[in-house]
Amino acid sequence: MKKNKIYIVYYYYGKYNPRRIMIFATEDTSLAKNYVNKYNRILKSYKDFYKKFETKEGYFRISIKDEYLDYFDRWVELQDITNASYEIIEKR
Repeated sequence: MKKNKIYIVYYYYGKYNPRRIMIFATEDTSLAKNYVNKYNRILKSYKDFYKKFETKEGYFRISIKDEYLDYFDRWVELQDITNASYEIIEKR
């Protein structure tokens, strides 16, 4: 059976002018869905971990910025990453 759909897996990066980052394309429905679910689950766990370094207003705690400089850089990066998704494209 010939597959006539392509699934493009992607996420957006950036707040003010987000860019669409394409991760991969596949003809396998379950691969695309499983990858998106796993990506989003891992992203959520990272964001939950870094929430302990935030203030109630959603800013990084300045007092520990020097002590956790690596955490601050990763926290900033995570603010700009959205959940993954996929787009279905029909072949002709």
